Amino acid sequence: MLNTVKNIKEKNLKVLLRADLNLPLHEGKILDYTRLDALKPTINFLLHQNQKIAICSHLGRPKGEKNLKLSLKILIPFLEKRLGLKVKFFEDILCENLENELSSLKENEIILLENIRFYKEEKQNSNEFAQKISSQFDIFVNDAFGVSHRSHASNVAVAQLLPSYAGLLMENEIKNLEKIRIGTPIKKPLTLIVGGAKMKTKTPVIKEYLDHAKNILIGGALANTFLKSQNQVIGKSLFEEEEIKEARKILDLAQMSKTRIVLPNDFVIQNTQNKEISNKTIQEIQSNDCIYDIGKETVKSFDKIIQKSKTIIFNGPLGLYVEKEFENGTKEILQSIKKSKAESFLGGGDTVDALHDYHFEFNDFTHVSTGGGAMLTYLEGKKLPAVQVLLKK
Repeated sequence: MLNTVKNIKEKNLKVLLRADLNLPLHEGKILDYTRLDALKPTINFLLHQNQKIAICSHLGRPKGEKNLKLSLKILIPFLEKRLGLKVKFFEDILCENLENELSSLKENEIILLENIRFYKEEKQNSNEFAQKISSQFDIFVNDAFGVSHRSHASNVAVAQLLPSYAGLLMENEIKNLEKIRIGTPIKKPLTLIVGGAKMKTKTPVIKEYLDHAKNILIGGALANTFLKSQNQVIGKSLFEEEEIKEARKILDLAQMSKTRIVLPNDFVIQNTQNKEISNKTIQEIQSNDCIYDIGKETVKSFDKIIQKSKTIIFNGPLGLYVEKEFENGTKEILQSIKKSKAESFLGGGDTVDALHDYHFEFNDFTHVSTGGGAMLTYLEGKKLPAVQVLLKK
């Protein structure tokens, strides 16, 4: 069982709050506030206890070097407006004056620390680095579910040195995803819907749910690799040559299981020569065609399966959803999930982007996860390092 912030008894403590503020930015503007908004309940909870908070996070991939383009300082006005708090910025988490600044924080003031990945010791999960950080704090709170599958200094090593607690976001993620892990009483029939492009990130989950899901629906470029493994013509469509054997192996395993893998049977394609866009069946695809979305008949067949399901897991778009001409498949399937009576669990960065683009509300679904890789790792049946250190001893 998680040791959560609800178990903190003392007040006026110096708190290191690990957050996931790796927010999508474009020309100095935040494109998606999901992770920031999800952090707010934990911050408010801690402030209500008169705790002194310093937020630690990463942004982008600075590779252990200081990169001003990835400085968290750019987030200050957005945090202040969104959280309704005064945010002080600290450029060095190892600064000896940090402890004094924490103690002198006024009501509705918090500290934001510079990008933790500016330090190479972060990804090394350095115990020495973690000791230097933790020496200035009384307790540690982790609300960064999105990086909980990583063993880094700021979410694992520090947690082993300080009294540590899960934030409200972390608690909510684990509580909801636990409902659909293999080994728990999942409401059947269960349907897994998987899209995106990379086989290596999705095949472990597909394998985990074989024999447990009644149907696994596959779309996106992921489906192209499976189709190619069946010697289907996919024209110039994106696929992973090195993953064809793996795709064929999964299809063979599915035939020996209780699970049916359903691939698209028609597509929205664009001819690479004349740029003409049309809907074609798999048999009609020609050498110059490029698949960009699932077709109308596939949407109908997927919808029928969804409406008969009692639990749905969705990860990854089913086409090139960012382009107007190829958004229909992902949009229609999300609408299908929304109108179904099934419990629905969605995750992945692209999935969250699509929900915003198509104006869905998160409460249209049972749970929308803030972590893509972390969600998949957890559903694979693996332990999350940053969660393990938060379990009650």
